Amino acid sequence: MSHVERTNALNNSKAAKNPPAQSPPSATLYCNNLNDKLLKNDLKRELYMLFSNQSTVIDVVTLKTAKMRGQAHVVFQNAEKAGMAMKALQGYEFHGRKINIAYARGRSNVFNKLLGTYVLEQPAQQQPTGTALQQSIFNNPHALTTAPATNGDAHDADDAKRKHADEEASQQAKRQKLDAPPAEEEEEQEDDEMDMEESDED
Repeated sequence: MSHVERTNALNNSKAAKNPPAQSPPSATLYCNNLNDKLLKNDLKRELYMLFSNQSTVIDVVTLKTAKMRGQAHVVFQNAEKAGMAMKALQGYEFHGRKINIAYARGRSNVFNKLLGTYVLEQPAQQQPTGTALQQSIFNNPHALTTAPATNGDAHDADDAKRKHADEEASQQAKRQKLDAPPAEEEEEQEDDEMDMEESDED
C-alpha cells in the first residue's frame, strides 16, 4: 500500500468514526467516505440512482480534486425529503465503504438559479503590473495616435503633411470638375463652330 493510499484510508476511517458536525436542516446533503476510485461521472450517476430511490433528486455535485476526493453533495426538492433520504441511507455500504451523510452548510446554487437569486461570481481583479508608462499605454491605447511627433518622427510628420496636401488637391480637383459643364456640351459646341466655319466658306 502506497503512502497516498494509506493517507486516504486513514482519512476515510476518521470520517467513518466521526461523521461531520450537524448543520441545520437543508435541502442539500453532504456525503463523505465515498470510494474515490470511481470515475466522476460514474460516481455521480450511481449516487443519483441510489438517492432517487428515496426521493426526487435535483442535482448531484461531485468534484475530483484532492480536497474533495470521496465527497459529494446531493440536492433534493426540500429539507424534509433530504432528511428522509439521510435517515434511510446513513451508513449504507456503497462500493465497499459506509456513507456518512449530513446536511450541507450552505444552500446549493441550483436553488439560487431556480429562485432567480443566483449571482455569478466575478473573478478577482488582478493587480496591475509594469511601469507607469506601460499602464498608461495599455489603459489608454488612443494616446499613441494623438501623441505629438518627436524629432525621430519628423520624417513621418512630413509624409503626413504631404499626404494631407495631396488629399486636399484631389478634393479641389473634384470640386472643379463638378463646377465645369459636362463634356458632351463642349463637343456639341465644337461641332457647331465647325459647321459655322464650313458655312462661311460657302
